[in-house]
Amino acid sequence: EGGKRDYRGANLAGGKNAPHPAPFPGKSEGILALGRTLYLWRDGDGSSPGYFKFFELHRSDDHGATWRAVGVRFSRNGGDFTGADAGMFAPAFCQFGQAYAGARDDFVYTYAPDSIDPSHWHIRRPGRINLLRVPRAKIESKAAYEFYAAAPGATPAWTKNPAQRKPVWVDATQGTHRMAVSYHPLLKRYLLTTITHNRDGWFSLYDAPEPWGPWTHAHTEFEPARWGTYTIIFSFVNKWLSADGRDFVIVHTKDDRWASIEGRFKFVGDPP
Repeated sequence: EGGKRDYRGANLAGGKNAPHPAPFPGKSEGILALGRTLYLWRDGDGSSPGYFKFFELHRSDDHGATWRAVGVRFSRNGGDFTGADAGMFAPAFCQFGQAYAGARDDFVYTYAPDSIDPSHWHIRRPGRINLLRVPRAKIESKAAYEFYAAAPGATPAWTKNPAQRKPVWVDATQGTHRMAVSYHPLLKRYLLTTITHNRDGWFSLYDAPEPWGPWTHAHTEFEPARWGTYTIIFSFVNKWLSADGRDFVIVHTKDDRWASIEGRFKFVGDPP
């Protein structure tokens, strides 16, 4: 609770002094509010290698105090990924405004990198990020989910078959790991942040006019003093955008701890 410069956090479920027990083992990379209902993607049943076993959707009707699985799970054991396909991991909802206000349509969009090799935690090379969508009213129905199946930035095509999915973002050299996407309503651009190269202080930013791209590389830096020497995830916070859209806040994990940093977008034509 609080503002961008005076916020304070408290555990709701699990962790130190939490009033409610942890809802499950494992991890989650993001929460989505649809009205007053919260959803999150649970990642596996623990740390590596359990982290890469599956991802499944959970729901909370009491502001995050308690959670329950709704029956949407994707996994190799469940037959969603077969053969050499190691599946996907670290799914992240595309963030719009509060309670999903400002969404482009009636779909909920989720991004997830290909696992490539679930035996390790290192950067995934080649880096490939996939896109899933589901009608907002059917978010709890696995049969309603579709996977993007066209080239990045092309006319969208969708499939129910995970084996026919195609990535919306590809970087064979820098790779990718956990990531986040948010829509900037004033720039009218989708902002994708991810770790590239390694997890020792790298940050990369890409932008696109549509959820499926085409993605343009905007910035990459290696700055351990800014991001820490153990980086995990970065996310632009729509709640804390300035009225003119230039001033932003990124919430990130600096040395495996919650952190935030303020910044300002520079546009083409700005004075130096």
